[in-house]
Amino acid sequence: MVRPLSPLKRTAIQPAISKHVSRLKTAELVRETRKGQWVFYSIKEKRLEEIGYALSHLPDLSEELRKLEQQGLTVTCE
Repeated sequence: MVRPLSPLKRTAIQPAISKHVSRLKTAELVRETRKGQWVFYSIKEKRLEEIGYALSHLPDLSEELRKLEQQGLTVTCE
């Protein structure tokens, strides 16, 4: 359940919330419904399931990473 933020907290974190909601909309994970001055967001469950399915079928590269570490090589993601 999502509740309105208090006025003090809302002004402090509004840019961060807007940025994250924008990313979720770009990824098509949320839908936006406008009712007057209010905007409501809800999760697109089918899209979430599709992404979960894709992630669950990624190959496990743990062994390859372990071998690289044993060779003194490190892998980082930035």
